Amino acid sequence: MSNNNLKSDLGIDYSKLQMLLKEGRWEEADYETYIVMLKVVNRRE
Repeated sequence: MSNNNLKSDLGIDYSKLQMLLKEGRWEEADYETYIVMLKVVNRRE
């Protein structure tokens, strides 16, 4: 398993999302995507 830097220019870390997708944990990955997208647009809801 490679140790890729999965941080964006905004400092958002995508490694948890990558792990969930690799493990096939689709519902949790869906929610993590939602959380990451909120961070991208600097919102809480």
